[in-house]
Amino acid sequence: MIVNQKWDSTNDETNKLNYLFESSSLLPSDLINYPNQIGGHGLLFGNKCKILYSHVQSTIYKPIQHYPKGPHELEFYQRLFDPNCNDSVLVELRKFIDLYLGLKDLLANFKHPSLCDLKMGRRTYAPDSSPSKIMIECAKYKWREEIGFLVTGLKVFYPDLNEYTTFDIFFGRSLNPSTIYDNAKWFENQNCYHFYASSLLLAYDSVDANDEIMPSPNTTTT
Repeated sequence: MIVNQKWDSTNDETNKLNYLFESSSLLPSDLINYPNQIGGHGLLFGNKCKILYSHVQSTIYKPIQHYPKGPHELEFYQRLFDPNCNDSVLVELRKFIDLYLGLKDLLANFKHPSLCDLKMGRRTYAPDSSPSKIMIECAKYKWREEIGFLVTGLKVFYPDLNEYTTFDIFFGRSLNPSTIYDNAKWFENQNCYHFYASSLLLAYDSVDANDEIMPSPNTTTT
């Protein structure tokens, strides 16, 4: 994890925010809340800190999170693309960023996407987290250690009813080993990879491209 002296824990939040604003480029003028967001990044706090979306660029914008996650992530990309960077590891990584990393809207051509968002991994805290942070994270979902992931959101479209049903993170936390499908055997059997607080988005188009569906479906939340 990269640490920048500008975000030392002794600095106040205002200095951190000022530095982020000074370092940021202007955002597109057509940004809206991303309509297909079903989990994470401020979803439980109204419109605050939600993921944003540009129709013109077909690009998703993720807000910078609070210290330490956000500043560390931002500095990583700044170092990665610094023209003066001579770190051989980062220079090698640049070859893969355009191909494999980014927030392009993969659902842009879906007519009525059905989605499942999973937070992968048995741990969601960094190795250097404080005991209180570890306790808070473990208390969020008591089955995480056994199951290995958390369903943070579901959104399912029913063509016959022409409506969506959504399930939020509280539904995900209500699931236990007896109610979780056993379609994640691969994660139990493989021993080559460690997934640390990664997210996995499963999506499919709920209707055929040639099907006619009435616009503006109703939405119910569970």
